[in-house]
Amino acid sequence: MIEVQATDGADVDISGDAFDFVRSIRVYHIQYRQHENRDGDCNRSDSTRLGLRRAG
Repeated sequence: MIEVQATDGADVDISGDAFDFVRSIRVYHIQYRQHENRDGDCNRSDSTRLGLRRAG
């Protein structure tokens, strides 16, 4: 797992139209789980969600 911290500002001004691609970010949330139950059966499950963040 990679932990990320947000800050209040940036070192570079990307407010111009040329940087629109930077302000549209796809965010993936992926979960995977695998465990063995009491009978010895392996249970697996997964979930993937996609979100789109548009600043502006």
